[in-house]
Amino acid sequence: MSKPTRIHLNGTPEVRIRGPEVSTGGPEVSTEIRDLLLVIAEPVRSWGKSPHIEVELVIIALCEGRYLTLKALAEALNRSDEFLRKEYLNPMVKAKKLEIRFPTKPNHPDQAYRSTGQ
Repeated sequence: MSKPTRIHLNGTPEVRIRGPEVSTGGPEVSTEIRDLLLVIAEPVRSWGKSPHIEVELVIIALCEGRYLTLKALAEALNRSDEFLRKEYLNPMVKAKKLEIRFPTKPNHPDQAYRSTGQ
């Protein structure tokens, strides 16, 4: 796996990794990846309410180069599954900012989200 690189997202230091596509959110997630996701999510996770655009940017950073389940995203961002799906994920998929792993089965139990780069 390539080394994480520091970048700035809205003036906040963030960590992103570039490497092989991985699916996270299940029990197979390494501690290293889980810790990395928490570092990326920290600007949103630590605040009760964050600006909508900031949450979207953090979701995009979390999903860059990997599929993440709703459960993994909700845990990383400290938000409820339902809120995250309705307020962010569904609109971001519709706007083509995120893609879903199983586009022909939106309710697939292993559904996950990945950034599109748009």
